Amino acid sequence: MFGFSNLLVCATILFGIIAQMLLLDIHIKSLEGGRRIFFGVGNLLVLAVNIALSMVLPIDVYMKIYVLVVHIPIFFIFWITTGISAIKVIFALFTAVFLIYPANLMSTVILKTVKWLYPAGFYIAYIATCALILLIIYRFFKSNFNYIIKNYSGLNFIKLSLLPLTYYIANYWLGLYNYDIDKFVGIFTLRTLFL
Repeated sequence: MFGFSNLLVCATILFGIIAQMLLLDIHIKSLEGGRRIFFGVGNLLVLAVNIALSMVLPIDVYMKIYVLVVHIPIFFIFWITTGISAIKVIFALFTAVFLIYPANLMSTVILKTVKWLYPAGFYIAYIATCALILLIIYRFFKSNFNYIIKNYSGLNFIKLSLLPLTYYIANYWLGLYNYDIDKFVGIFTLRTLFL
């Protein structure tokens, strides 16, 4: 049965796809016919498979394979269909992961402080935060990020990618993809301070 946790998975994946499209300046209409179909069908397939997996697997098991079933397939879809170099797609992917953090922080704060809002208020706040972040990306970050993507390359770009890569690795160390660890106040504090 489709529930609130599946809605969270769906919202998070959609956020990541849309954020990467904004950051890489991808317009579906500008993709060639076959690439456009692969891009659309591929992303919808990733979304459908992950909703199904989140429905049949325990959440702790699902979160352990999240990178394999979300980040890696989406990387290949974006890389194959856009013709943008792999390092730039990876940079956009890591940046999108970084940019979802305020929504994750909001959801953690709500879970820890206003428990009576759970579940409906929790998910409404999460989706609203995701939408707000996408608007901020579009309004304030998109043009600068697009400039970096179009004008930087080589070793300089790899060095630039170390920042979101470090955040990505730290997420695993702090247990971002492990809901059970959220029960510990120390992890909650580290996540809050890490932003």
